[in-house]
Amino acid sequence: MPESKKIELRKIAFFEPTEIAKLPLLESPYNIVDFETEKIYDFAVTNWTLGRAIIHPRYAFAPAEKEIPMLRLFLNPEKSTIKYPYVDITSKHLISNILPYLQELDFTKYTICVMFTGTGPAKRPSVWALPLV
Repeated sequence: MPESKKIELRKIAFFEPTEIAKLPLLESPYNIVDFETEKIYDFAVTNWTLGRAIIHPRYAFAPAEKEIPMLRLFLNPEKSTIKYPYVDITSKHLISNILPYLQELDFTKYTICVMFTGTGPAKRPSVWALPLV
């Protein structure tokens, strides 16, 4: 990613709706990952895109639609826990933890590992990178 396009590390967790609207709209279908707690997920990333998605929340008093930031990771399914060609990540905390690895490392030479701990609103990700084997 060119230096001028770099996203300030950790900024995504605090994106305002006006900033989200500036991101490119990602096309469906979406492969949104529902991360299980205490399970390690390995992603061999071949490419990535930070964009936005339009969702239709179903909670009480929710707006009809809402724009959210979404990180699309294109994967090598043979070397990843999830066997899809791409996955979509919507957790702002996870996006802000993965972005430094994607922006600073030659990410194609690493496996990005993710594990969540906690439950509900206290559920938080841990992210680390290992050399790809």
